Amino acid sequence: MIAIAAMLFLRYLWLTFLIILAPIVWLFWVIPALESQWNKWWNKFFQWVFFAPAVSFFIYLALAIVAKGNDFA
Repeated sequence: MIAIAAMLFLRYLWLTFLIILAPIVWLFWVIPALESQWNKWWNKFFQWVFFAPAVSFFIYLALAIVAKGNDFA
């Protein structure tokens, strides 16, 4: 659980950094030579945005299995 908390904190830091850079990076979308940087930023942004819902789902799944106990066997 400590590792998951650390990863969620890291997610918070990354998203803060990416959102601060967003106005600058959006200019890269307009400049064709820098479009690859726009794509890198966008991919990294989606990676960190969808991390928490995925982790939350697996934590919920694990807790639901533990709560059911031997009903799954």
